[in-house]
Amino acid sequence: MTHLTKAIAVFGVVTALGAAGLPISSHAATTATTDISVSIAETLSITSTAGEVSGTLTNGGEITELRPTSGDAGFNVVTNRSSGYTVSIKGSGSCSGTGIDASALCNNTDDIIPAGVVAKGTSAWSYKGGNKSSYTAITAAGETIFSADGPTTDAGTTTKVQYFATASSSQAAGTYVGQATYTVASK
Repeated sequence: MTHLTKAIAVFGVVTALGAAGLPISSHAATTATTDISVSIAETLSITSTAGEVSGTLTNGGEITELRPTSGDAGFNVVTNRSSGYTVSIKGSGSCSGTGIDASALCNNTDDIIPAGVVAKGTSAWSYKGGNKSSYTAITAAGETIFSADGPTTDAGTTTKVQYFATASSSQAAGTYVGQATYTVASK
């Protein structure tokens, strides 16, 4: 045997004995898991697209649309509910006179313009929009104005509502105020 062959043989024996002398690992691979849970709350919100609508009437005059200073009056609904939603509207004014319906418009002396179907020569105020295509008297109890199935887009769904008023020839002069309230509910 040559020197090199002897050196390789010795190295091989030492390596084999060294490896045999090492402890054999009995550690098997183990795993651990983490459960992930995300909850998304249902959302359902409504905003008015106009803070105020107004107009100037003439006694005995034509039907006048009450307009916001810019844009359109109405409401915007945002929801992720798969069942959809309904929107109701009601008159919610705060006239102070006894027996005055909350749906009436009133001035500071409790003269009123009642909710009703507008027509030339009468004192009344109405709305139309949503699923109401004709002049409709607003009520203090409220009624459904719009209904939709399923969720909206992230920007929501906007529905236009128009308000109208007329004044009879005997309607007292003054500024008449009231309020319409939109309420959204799950289907």
